[in-house]
Amino acid sequence: MKLLKKCGVVVIVTSLSVSAYAGDSCTPKLMKYVETLTNNTNNQYVSQKQRETSQNLLNKIARLKSDKRNSDCAVFDKMFP
Repeated sequence: MKLLKKCGVVVIVTSLSVSAYAGDSCTPKLMKYVETLTNNTNNQYVSQKQRETSQNLLNKIARLKSDKRNSDCAVFDKMFP
């Protein structure tokens, strides 16, 4: 029984460290994508349709990030299925 508890603790700690690593690896990608979309919405040389689409995608990202259960990787995966 003690061995089972120790294994459970190891699994939990490993899962937490893997999820922390995964979150760190997706944050720069997501931030770069948000930066690109923001630049598109502010650029007068981009077509109106593309600016609207970029703004809609920014709204979707904001909506997904407002749900605290979504990590940056989850948001990134939902944006690019």
